[in-house]
Amino acid sequence: MSLFLLSAGSPGNALHSALSQLADAARDDLSALPQDAANRIHELRVGMKKFRALLRLADPSLASKPLARIDELAKVIKDAFGAERDLEVSRDLLRQLVGQRQAEAAHWKASGPPADSAPAAAIRASAKLSALVAGLDLSSLQPGEILEAWVASYRAGRRALALCQTARSDDFLFHEWRKRVKQLLYQSAALGPPAEAITSAAQLLSTTLGTLHDLAVLRESLPHEDEEIEMILAAKKRKTAREALRLGGKVFGDKPGEARRLLLSHE
Repeated sequence: MSLFLLSAGSPGNALHSALSQLADAARDDLSALPQDAANRIHELRVGMKKFRALLRLADPSLASKPLARIDELAKVIKDAFGAERDLEVSRDLLRQLVGQRQAEAAHWKASGPPADSAPAAAIRASAKLSALVAGLDLSSLQPGEILEAWVASYRAGRRALALCQTARSDDFLFHEWRKRVKQLLYQSAALGPPAEAITSAAQLLSTTLGTLHDLAVLRESLPHEDEEIEMILAAKKRKTAREALRLGGKVFGDKPGEARRLLLSHE
């Protein structure tokens, strides 16, 4: 989603248009369920992650309470189908790691009952979200303010990397880092050409951290009674964590001030 926010004639209006499109797309996907459910749920979750990332670029134009309310509605929509999506991903990942037969023989921990109210709650949240976003006025937002919001995301991702470097087996810290990287990725893509290099690097890092997260969820979903599967998962997690830290060093190698200067110097 390249919005060219650093060079747009009215970056606030461009950002508002993108937020409106994402909110309306979520409402449309929810209203069309259960048709093409797997794809729609995936698009819903990705769309709301992008929405929440871009919303933070509007921080200078929004009071904290309205921003928090809009963000919470987007989170409700994103989380409504999270458990279902995690289980589907875990089953596919286990088949890739150990093969179809061994994966089918694995015993899964019992999950809770399906959240029948989740889709209804998401539909209500979506209607409110579209209405609130439609009423936003971001016309006064300036490129410099957007850039500073991006630098704040870069700084947060850099701090999260430092924590993961000191606790390389902490799934929670890596998951928090993954959220910071996703936020930076979607924001960088919206900035356009000045951030192309970091967008590309952040995409690769995000994919690697996503695999690490899927491995952690899979490990939690299976009782620790199959020693072979346990060893395979542990080894894969260690290798993926090392790769994520290596890639993170490339994405966050510059100090925040230098990252800002690099974006400003782009021609």
